[in-house]
Amino acid sequence: EEERPAPSPFGAPVSAAMQRGGRVPPAPQLDVRLLERPKAYAGAAEGWQTWKLKTKSYMARIEGGFEAAMREAEAETKNIVRMPSEYVPLSKFLFASLISLVEGVPLELISSIGEHNGFEAWRRLCADQRRRLEKNQLQRVAGLLNPEFGSGVGFRAKWLAWERQLELQGAALGGALTDTIKIAVVRRK
Repeated sequence: EEERPAPSPFGAPVSAAMQRGGRVPPAPQLDVRLLERPKAYAGAAEGWQTWKLKTKSYMARIEGGFEAAMREAEAETKNIVRMPSEYVPLSKFLFASLISLVEGVPLELISSIGEHNGFEAWRRLCADQRRRLEKNQLQRVAGLLNPEFGSGVGFRAKWLAWERQLELQGAALGGALTDTIKIAVVRRK
């Protein structure tokens, strides 16, 4: 008999970690004053991946349950309107945090969400950025093939950012950038 994955609190299949007992074991709790808060995000496509990574990490350090729940919310394709009662406080805290971590268009995108549903706010932010990134895929690929590394102190940071973008775009490129092609791109510089 085939075992089916349990549905997530938001409707999609859950990760294995969430299947084991409903919640991910909490991360060590830290005094949030010791953590650097992510800077406000205003909607620029080039800053999205970094802001998203920092925000997810920040929230996970505040409460370990955020990590899996935010991942599940991001994967959801429909509006998140219901959730288990134990997720409601996390959702409200996430909403309050996101309101203070975004500005401009992203703030307008999430400010109309009822019941201060932080997981729906996160889902909408991620879905909006995913749509925007898909529209600009050709331009991003061209940028990956013609990177600007500069020289001196900033070289390493730009190199690592380029490699991270290659990894993020790998699925969209269908593995088209082999190591040989990457070396050829870098040697051209």
